[in-house]
Amino acid sequence: GEPGTTGVRLNDGTSDRRLTVPLDNDGAHWVDLAAGATSLRLSEFGAEATWYGAVVERAGPGVVVDNLGLVNARAVNHARIDAEHWARQVRGRGAHLLTYFYGVNAAGERRPGKPWLRGYADDYGTILRRVRTLTPERDCLVISLLTRGSHGDQGPRTRPSVAPLADAQHEAAVAEGCGYWSAFEAAGGERSAAKWATHRPRLLGADLAHPTAAGYRILAKKFYLALLEGFVDYLNARVGRPG
Repeated sequence: GEPGTTGVRLNDGTSDRRLTVPLDNDGAHWVDLAAGATSLRLSEFGAEATWYGAVVERAGPGVVVDNLGLVNARAVNHARIDAEHWARQVRGRGAHLLTYFYGVNAAGERRPGKPWLRGYADDYGTILRRVRTLTPERDCLVISLLTRGSHGDQGPRTRPSVAPLADAQHEAAVAEGCGYWSAFEAAGGERSAAKWATHRPRLLGADLAHPTAAGYRILAKKFYLALLEGFVDYLNARVGRPG
């Protein structure tokens, strides 16, 4: 039979309405909120449909950053996403740059050997290849995993798996034509876990894997400065290029 429809009730604090969408459509349904609305409530989700999330934006110029954080996910989980569906979602958002920043869960494994690392780099490359084949008009950037530590007799230490994983991510980025920035080196390389865990204020959480709020601010500042430095190098290269 024909695919059905499902609905969701939307209330923006000033009005209440019901949206109806077809079940065979994975696109977006845009709604203009009432002027002065400060909150948004979605309820009465239809059980027949899969809802991928909500995007709330203001009209006008600016930069939009979408963050998709998959708790406890690994590269293999991302690789299982249907490629065509992924491409439609990316096109629907109109993204200019796709950034990949994960790997801390993989660093929780025992020290990875060469076959494991080879497979990891291949899986990562498969994910990045989607940008080049399905959405070639978009750029891609790989940010290495930050760090992951363990507690030792002499305090926190960086797990031996972190540096090889960062190298594997770098290898995949270069192979697929993506930019690369090493958060691992920016955090201190082999001494990153100890430096960030003992810093005051503390930059690494108690799990020695995820940054604190202060750590994220430091990481963002380092990334911003790296972008500026790269832009200056780009401008210098253009100015110095003959006619």
